[in-house]
Amino acid sequence: PSIRTPEARISAVYACSVVSFKGGSAFAGRFVERHGARKAIGIGSVGVLISAVLASRARSLPELYATAGLLYGVSLSLVNNAGFSLPSMHDFGPRSGLAQALVSVGSGVGHMALSCFYGAGQARGLGWR
Repeated sequence: PSIRTPEARISAVYACSVVSFKGGSAFAGRFVERHGARKAIGIGSVGVLISAVLASRARSLPELYATAGLLYGVSLSLVNNAGFSLPSMHDFGPRSGLAQALVSVGSGVGHMALSCFYGAGQARGLGWR
């Protein structure tokens, strides 16, 4: 489906996702402390997947803000905070810097893989934006 709205208003959805990501980070850290990193990453990953599917089917700008903006940002804050805090939860001794570096690199590779995944979905005509 197509949303007939000026591109600048649709682009503001990204700003909404950044604000919800940064705002959600304040609560995600506490969630990780209480419930553990594994649960936070699991819930966040499912939220990111659901946000991608729902955003691809959005029929209005408010739906796009709710899915690609709010849900995506909050879900990603769970994954990001849990992932980056894992090396500090374990004793890697002199290799803690290497552990943190691997987490950082993995985050970049994950974003690149998602980009390729979305591109393949568009190329196959799945209707994903």
